[in-house]
Amino acid sequence: MTPWWTAPRPPAVTLAVVDGSSADAFDSLADQPGDCKPPDNDTASITLSTTTATVSEAGSTGTFTAVLETQPASDVVLSVTSADTGEATVSASPSDFHQRNWDSAQTVTVTGVDDSVADGSQTTAVTIAVVDASSADSYDSVADQTVPGDYN
Repeated sequence: MTPWWTAPRPPAVTLAVVDGSSADAFDSLADQPGDCKPPDNDTASITLSTTTATVSEAGSTGTFTAVLETQPASDVVLSVTSADTGEATVSASPSDFHQRNWDSAQTVTVTGVDDSVADGSQTTAVTIAVVDASSADSYDSVADQTVPGDYN
């Protein structure tokens, strides 16, 4: 159980008539207490810094970032995968976001793979997905995001 002094509470406000600054007819109105609570209009989502990535078989790298748009109640774990690891590999980062780093962009590195096949420019996708079983429930419904890439 959360101690009462650490539980989040909306700020309390009191609406009062200032007798000397208002019409006499309003002077007898009692003060009206209430809470000031902003609407909760946050939607869990992930923003990527790019929509495409280009690397070469010579082992060049490309990067993009991922960041959460709302603070989660608990960790959010992302998986980052390449659809064809024979053409491109990805770094393990970002691995997870916490309540303290949710709004700090994490970098994904894509590296081209020399597969010794003269297959010209190839396109494969890098997919970023929320690992539902290990993540805050509010992020479970966030759709996977795909960054198509050109691999020369």
